[in-house]
Amino acid sequence: MKAGQAHILFDNFRKEALLNIKNFPIEPESLICLYDDLSIGPIAKLDQTNGIFERAKWIEKTIPCLEETSFSDDKVQKDFEQIQSLKTRIDQYDKIYIWFGKTNRERLYKARLISELGRWYQKLILLDIPDIKIQSKSGHDYEPVSINIMHPDEIHLITKYFRAISIEECKVWKELWQVLENEDGLLRLPQADGTIKTTELSVIDQALMENCKDDFQNSARVVGYTLVALDFEVGDHTLNWRLIELTKNNVLDHRGELNSMRQYVVKKRK
Repeated sequence: MKAGQAHILFDNFRKEALLNIKNFPIEPESLICLYDDLSIGPIAKLDQTNGIFERAKWIEKTIPCLEETSFSDDKVQKDFEQIQSLKTRIDQYDKIYIWFGKTNRERLYKARLISELGRWYQKLILLDIPDIKIQSKSGHDYEPVSINIMHPDEIHLITKYFRAISIEECKVWKELWQVLENEDGLLRLPQADGTIKTTELSVIDQALMENCKDDFQNSARVVGYTLVALDFEVGDHTLNWRLIELTKNNVLDHRGELNSMRQYVVKKRK
C-alpha cells in the first residue's frame, strides 16, 4: 500500500478551505478534526480511558451551557478515539501535517499530540508560523496566528511554513505536556516569556470583574470585553462558567437563568 498523508486540524472551521488550496492537494478522507479545549479542566492521562472519563465527567458537571458551545464532554471521547485510530494506522502515513497555530489552545493540543506521536517524529510536519503580518482581503494587516482566523483565500500564504520536527523538539513538547498534566490546577494560560503554565482561576475572575459595572448588563457583553482583554486566549465558554460561579458565590448580582450568556444579566454586588 502506498503511504499517504494525514492532516490534523483544531476544530473544523477551515476544513473546506484546506480542501481548496491550490498547489497543496489534500484528500477529504485525510482530514482529522480535534476539538477539545485543553486550557481548562483536568488533563491527566488523556491517552487512557480513565483519564478521558474523568475529563468528560468534569466538563458535563461544570460547563453550564454545552449545547451552545463546541466544548462538550462527548468530543473528549471522540478526540481520544481519533488519536488512538491514528496511532493504529500510523504505518499508512509517510507525513502527518499538524495545522495548529500559535494560540494557547492550539499549542496545548500540539503538546498533547506530540507527546502521543513522538515516537514517529519523522512523520510529523508542523505549521510553524513566524511573527509576520499579511494583508487581508479588506486591506488590513494582521498576524496569522491560526488558520481559524484567516480568510480561506489567504491560507495558502502560510503553507510554506511547514517543517519537520526534530527529536529534541519532540522532547521539549513532551516535557511541557507531562508537567501540565501532573499539576492540579484547572486553568492553563500563556506567559509573557512564551511558556504555558497552570494558573489560578482568579486571573480570569478578576478580568471578568473589571468588565462588570454597577448597573446590569448582558453577560455576553461582559464576556466579550473580557475576551479582548485576555487576547482571546480563553474560550467564551470558560468565561461564562466563571461568570456564573461569581454570581453563585454572591460576588455579583444577576437576573435571569444562569445558563447561556444571553439568558442572564449581571452587575457588581453592593
